[in-house]
Amino acid sequence: MRNCMMFTMGGMMISSLAIAGVQANDEWKGGAELGLLLTDGNSKTQTTNAKFNLQHERNNWRHSLGLEALKSGDDKTTTSERYTGQGKTAYKFSQFNYAFVEGNAEHDRFSGYDYRISGVLGYGRRLMDKDNMRLDAEFGPGYRESKLDFASAEGETVFQIRGKYEWDITEKTLFTQELVSQIGEDATITKSITALSAQIVGNMAMKTSLTIRHTDKVPDEIRNTDSELGVTLVYSF
Repeated sequence: MRNCMMFTMGGMMISSLAIAGVQANDEWKGGAELGLLLTDGNSKTQTTNAKFNLQHERNNWRHSLGLEALKSGDDKTTTSERYTGQGKTAYKFSQFNYAFVEGNAEHDRFSGYDYRISGVLGYGRRLMDKDNMRLDAEFGPGYRESKLDFASAEGETVFQIRGKYEWDITEKTLFTQELVSQIGEDATITKSITALSAQIVGNMAMKTSLTIRHTDKVPDEIRNTDSELGVTLVYSF
């Protein structure tokens, strides 16, 4: 069930990107990351992290796709792993206002859950749009399905809010801060991502990031908060 839903969401997102990109002058952007994370919380082992993202924008439409794999362990065994996927499509109906639909899927052994899948439909607005600074805010209702290990899946209505700030400190240095929270009756999940990236040469950059995840209600013997400090190499195209 989980694999089927994740595959369906990813396939729908890739299809929409392909349809939107039939013109030769379309602009595609993306990046790939690979690095080492030092984790604290439910896991304290060295962790390898890999990410891939793709964005496409044409006329009033903006599409994005993100995939992430995180794996930790010692020399003999794998102790923890997480796989996430996100697809998002937004329609800009004015210069600073847009509507969006977003899908997320996550399999995270850190959390005590077998998987979490959510979909959100909402409204977004660009609150700041300067030459070197941008600030977006989003909110909207959605639905989340969660499955505990060795238990049946449960669904709930959620309300999601997100803020994202970008600051081009220099032509080669970018600071970003993103905060997203899914508020539900069973659990409220909040994630903060702070990152600083600096271009090394050409399309290659070095990025340092701090990710903090907090879940207010968790299974027994699982901590509410996980933190990840990462240093990764980023290739942009």
